[in-house]
Amino acid sequence: MLVGGTLLAVSLLMAGCQKVTHYSLSEQLVNHYLQSEIDPHIANLTDPQNIDVVLSFDKLSVDVGRDPAKIVSADGVVKAMLSLPEGKKSVDIDIQFAGKPEFMPVKGAIYLDDVDIKHYQVVAGEDQSYIKYISPDLDYAITQYFKQNPIYILDKSSPIEDLALNTPNKFSVEKGQLLFSWL
Repeated sequence: MLVGGTLLAVSLLMAGCQKVTHYSLSEQLVNHYLQSEIDPHIANLTDPQNIDVVLSFDKLSVDVGRDPAKIVSADGVVKAMLSLPEGKKSVDIDIQFAGKPEFMPVKGAIYLDDVDIKHYQVVAGEDQSYIKYISPDLDYAITQYFKQNPIYILDKSSPIEDLALNTPNKFSVEKGQLLFSWL
């Protein structure tokens, strides 16, 4: 047992002496952050017919650097609460969009830039006519949301994320990960 424990201790010590040259932020970690940390509220809108619309994310997940490469693709459900003359109506909208991840070192956060809505539609089984109250402003609302709300904020209490925040020379998108590298 002593030999095994000594071997483990020496291995850990040697691994600790290796120089760290990058940090990979996994797609799974970004998705966990999106599910647990972001504000789901997107926007309050008023359409030309004075119909109030409140948009919020119900579900949201991302694919990092897969198709197309260097881009974050996302899909999810946007809930729209419409205040119509006949009363309030909730509508779910399936949405797909993509954007270029940008690291903002001052904020320690990754934002989506150049967000492009690829597709959206009212969830099957719901009245499709409600989309007319939402569609004129949906693209703008989603774009503005991701200019103000990061898809991930580096955790300064994590030694490796603090290192990535304070020393990266390069930020890039690889298949399934956001990569901070230095040296």
